[in-house]
Amino acid sequence: MTYLIDGTDNRNKILKNLMKNNNFNVDTYESNKCLSKTDKLIFAPNKKFDKDFCNSLPNGITIFSGNIPQEVEEIFKQKNISHKNFMQDESFAIQNSHLTAEGILSLLISQQPKSIFAINVLILGGGRVGKTLALLLNKLGIQFDIVTHSQKTFESCVYFSNSVIFGDEFKEKLSQYDVIVNSIPSEILTNEDIEKIKPGCLFLEISSIQTIKKEKLDFVYELCPALPQKFSASSAGKLLFDCFLRLNKD
Repeated sequence: MTYLIDGTDNRNKILKNLMKNNNFNVDTYESNKCLSKTDKLIFAPNKKFDKDFCNSLPNGITIFSGNIPQEVEEIFKQKNISHKNFMQDESFAIQNSHLTAEGILSLLISQQPKSIFAINVLILGGGRVGKTLALLLNKLGIQFDIVTHSQKTFESCVYFSNSVIFGDEFKEKLSQYDVIVNSIPSEILTNEDIEKIKPGCLFLEISSIQTIKKEKLDFVYELCPALPQKFSASSAGKLLFDCFLRLNKD
């Protein structure tokens, strides 16, 4: 059995070395490589699969990656492909959100001209990353609001922040923010909402999709996929290795 690792992600390079050092039979995955049913493919947690790629895979293999859409899941079932999801491992998901929050902080410092203590930040989404970022900013004394559309999430956010906004009430305040961090994978902002955003604002898109598609913008819109591999690849690779060991028990 060979573990074939996609080498396009810096985290996977660390993972490959750790697996080698622990006597796993590993190689770099190449799209034209002939696969056998005993092979196991390992991709980064943010890997996006298209239908053509999925249909080209042999039956019965094992794939490690992050979340996959329903259509990909159905193809995997049809081809008897076992999918090991890093993001369903709670320990990995939580620790990965910490590394993502650190990456966001790095961008707040490097990608906008003000001191981080002079900016007003809006966090869209109260999931793992949103909460972790809010906790980090709160500890540093950085001004922020966090938005959630879930009553349950709202109640949990209140425990560590007194600046929680429920629903769409934040839209009337969009012009007040120097930085907006979006973790909600949905187009929650209309074109009218987008026009309210302060010129020069730094909008960090950390969700899994591009939620703003308007071509001409007066603010900086930056897509931020896979922040852990950019700012903390070594730690992120070690997280992947630990999670791989937990998921690879069969």
